[in-house]
Amino acid sequence: EGAEYTELANLTDIEETSSFLKKGAYSAITLEAIDRDDIALIKALPRKLGLAANRTLSSAISAIFTANSGVGPPLGQDSTALFHSNHANLGSTALSTTSWDACVQAMFKQTEPASGKRLGLRPAYLIVPIELEYTARQILESAEFTGGTTTVLTVNPRYRSAGVVVVPEFTDANDWAACANPQDAPGICVGYRNGRAPELFIAQDPLTGSMFTADTMRIKVRFLYTVGIGEYRALYKANVA
Repeated sequence: EGAEYTELANLTDIEETSSFLKKGAYSAITLEAIDRDDIALIKALPRKLGLAANRTLSSAISAIFTANSGVGPPLGQDSTALFHSNHANLGSTALSTTSWDACVQAMFKQTEPASGKRLGLRPAYLIVPIELEYTARQILESAEFTGGTTTVLTVNPRYRSAGVVVVPEFTDANDWAACANPQDAPGICVGYRNGRAPELFIAQDPLTGSMFTADTMRIKVRFLYTVGIGEYRALYKANVA
């Protein structure tokens, strides 16, 4: 009572860096297509360009999990691969209730860099290829499962403890990953220069550009973003042989 507060010691600033990327392309609609009243084409083109931009971003995020034969890029803080035994976030066991429990425990035991105290993180998403979706949903969306025999049901303690994310770019049928809730610890960080949605531009002035020279209206999509690693302790990967 009445004592002064003391200044915290051993504050650390660990950071990773990433560069902005500019992705984009354009497509053209001819005057003849407009005259033919090709409404389906005209309406679909902007939507397809926006979808392509979002898929490009998705591919950039998934590439962090698959780079360098699945161990991810090296970190700036220690020059060690993102998924590494030194980071206590790399496994090698096929997806099952047992290996998922090992993942939960490994993430929970991750510690603060300075104090060494446990963070108590838990995986919020199980990230899988399409080949493992069935198994992943069995693990997380079954309230009970058989334990020991085919007739005895056991309560699933991990029931609905995490969501399942199926990644189109995951082409290895056996590898899987996990990440914590980004509000608890951001594993992957995405930065946007001009907003979270890709930009669409239409060059439709008949007196300039391709409309003047070729009666062609161009629709351009542009997306500026950066994808990087926020906190390796919030990520886990199992590279299954």
